[in-house]
Amino acid sequence: MILIHATHEAGSKVGGIGAVLDGLLSAPSYLAEVERSLVVGPIKTTDAAEMERLFAPQNKLSVFYFADGGQINCPQPLADLLSGIERAFGVRLLYGTREFGGVAHEVILVDASDINPERLGKFKYYAWEKFGLDCAKFEHEPEFSQHLAAAEPAVAAARDYWLLAIGKRLRRGQ
Repeated sequence: MILIHATHEAGSKVGGIGAVLDGLLSAPSYLAEVERSLVVGPIKTTDAAEMERLFAPQNKLSVFYFADGGQINCPQPLADLLSGIERAFGVRLLYGTREFGGVAHEVILVDASDINPERLGKFKYYAWEKFGLDCAKFEHEPEFSQHLAAAEPAVAAARDYWLLAIGKRLRRGQ
C-alpha cells in the first residue's frame, strides 16, 4: 500500500503536526502495512529562514531533485517527469527523502509562488464546481493561497511518480 500525506510540515518539523508525523511514520504497525509513503507540501524557496530550516543537518533531508539546485542523484526519467510538471504549472519542485521518527520517507515540496495564473484559476473553478469550495472567501489568507496553489502540481507529481514506479515494476515483470 502507498499512502500520501499532505502537510505544511512535509519539509521540516515546526510544531505539533511534525510530532504526529514522527510517531505515525515510524510506528512498527504503520511500517508493517505501508509499503511506501510520500509526504507532500508547500515550500517557499524565497524565504531564507524556511530554506535554512529545510537544509539544516538536523532536518535529515536528502535531496535528489531540486529545481533551484538542479538534478541531484535523480534518475533521468524522474527528473524529466518533475521538470515537465514544473513547466506545465509554473512551479518549482523538490524531491527527496526526510526522516520522520528516524525512518526516511519520500517528500515532494512545491513552490507555487510563480504558478501559471490561468491554470490556478481553472483549478479554483474545479474546486468550486466539484466541492463547493469558494476560494474567493479565503484568498486573503496567505497559507490558504499557498496550499491551494501547491495542491494540483503536488497531486500531478505524486500521481505521475506513482505511475512511473508502477511502469518500472511492469517492465521488470513484477
